[in-house]
Formats: sequence, structure tokens, C-alpha cells
Amino acid sequence: MTEGPQTQTGPRRYVANLTEGTGPAFDFFASWISGFLLGFLLDWVFDTRPVFIIIGIVAGAVSGFIKLYRASDVLVQGHTDE
Repeated sequence: MTEGPQTQTGPRRYVANLTEGTGPAFDFFASWISGFLLGFLLDWVFDTRPVFIIIGIVAGAVSGFIKLYRASDVLVQGHTDE
């Protein structure tokens, strides 16, 4: 049977804590980058620089903050059950 992060101790617990934070951080960063790239692509297709880049960055930021909020909410609820 595998142990969850709540029951692990020592170095395994340390690694589990690191992975709890790096996943949401990567999602946050990836949302910004994907919004920028999508906006850049649309600007390149429609030749409307920088309209879609700005829209893409704003949409990526909003998406990233929503994902980060949801992930932090899950982490807080998970740690209050100990």
C-alpha cells in the first residue's frame, strides 16, 4: 500500500511538500506563456500587433490566478484535516 503525503516522514515528506508547490507554480507560469503564445500567433495571422498579445497575456494571467487560487484552496483544506 502506498502512503500519502500526510503519513510520510523524513526526506520523503520533504519531497512531497516540494511537489505540492511546484505543480501549481508550473500551471501558473504555463498559463501566462500559453496566453502570450496564442496571442502572438493570432497577431501574426491577422497582422494586428499587439492587440491579441495583450488579450492573451490578460487571459493567461486570469487563468493562472484562478488555477493558483484553486490549488491553494485544495492545499489549505488538505492540511486542515490532519
